[in-house]
Amino acid sequence: MTTLTIEVPDELMAKLAQQERSIQEIVVDLLEDAFANGRKGQPITIPPEEEAIRHLYQTGFLTEAENLDDELADEWDNLPDKERQTHLGEVDALVLKDSALSRYIIENRRQ
Repeated sequence: MTTLTIEVPDELMAKLAQQERSIQEIVVDLLEDAFANGRKGQPITIPPEEEAIRHLYQTGFLTEAENLDDELADEWDNLPDKERQTHLGEVDALVLKDSALSRYIIENRRQ
């Protein structure tokens, strides 16, 4: 499985959060539609992983990690365990209004 990181405008994110489906479900549906090339209702042939990843880069769904991403990841990796646990505790304590997005986040915390 591949994790995607994308920037979503706030207005669109608000609309997505109001949906009854998870964001992951919506994105997967859109990706399936993109690979179907307008052949709705027809079986989808899943390309080899390398081809799928190349297509995702070409369409802009994936981008190369930027230096800032690496710097932030290094910063997180270098935090003392106590600070990291404190931060995770604060994030876990966040209360989100009941929405598809909040249910999705809760579901992923359980995994």
